[in-house]
Amino acid sequence: MSSSKNNGVTVATKPAFQAIGLHWEGTFTQAGKGEIRNLQAALKERLDEIPHRTHPEQLLGLSYPEEDNGLTHYALVEVAQVESIPEGMVTIALPELNYVRYRHVSGQDIGESYQLVEDYMKTQGMRQPDDEVTHLEIYPMEQNSHTDQPEFVIMMPVSVL
Repeated sequence: MSSSKNNGVTVATKPAFQAIGLHWEGTFTQAGKGEIRNLQAALKERLDEIPHRTHPEQLLGLSYPEEDNGLTHYALVEVAQVESIPEGMVTIALPELNYVRYRHVSGQDIGESYQLVEDYMKTQGMRQPDDEVTHLEIYPMEQNSHTDQPEFVIMMPVSVL
C-alpha cells in the first residue's frame, strides 16, 4: 500500500484484493448495540475454515449504506485466492482504490475520528465515490471483538487525489 502522511491522516492506495467472511444487514442503531461486534466474534471462531488467508493479523470490516438508514456490513479476512467458500460465508472482491486513512486508538471518540477523516477530505477537495464502499476498517485480529474501546484503522475511499 503506498501512502503520504498529513497530521495523522494518510492518503493511501490499497491494491485490489479478495476476502471471505460473514455478512450482516441492519440499522446503524443495531450496529451501535453490538451486532457488528457479534459478527466479528463469530468470524474469529471460524477462521480455520478459511484457506489462503494473507494477513492473519487483520480482521476487515466493510460497510455499504442501504436505504432507510440501514447498512450492509461484512466481517472479512483477505485471501490470496478463493477456491471454496465455507458454508454461510460470502466472498468479496474490491478493486484497487484510493483511501483516506486514519488510525483510531483506544480512548478516542469514534465519531470524532470519522469526523476528522471527513473534514480532511473536504479541505483537500476529495469526495467519496457514489458507487463504492463507504468505509473499510482494519482491526487487529487479537483485539477482543466486544471491547468498548476498539483500536482500528479507518479507510474511506476517495475519487479525487
